[in-house]
Amino acid sequence: MKNIFDVLKESHEKQRLLLDALMETSGDSPTRREFYRDLKHELEQHAAAEERYFYAPL
Repeated sequence: MKNIFDVLKESHEKQRLLLDALMETSGDSPTRREFYRDLKHELEQHAAAEERYFYAPL
């Protein structure tokens, strides 16, 4: 079973990959919008998990 630290590390890697993919695009292409949407969702989920499981207990 994964713990919160494993999940956050995986999220960091996914964010890196999405940022790399986003940097390879330009303009207002459908692909760029999709990468941006996916990255935004990943960042929101990541922030919520950090707040709930990491920062709140501190």
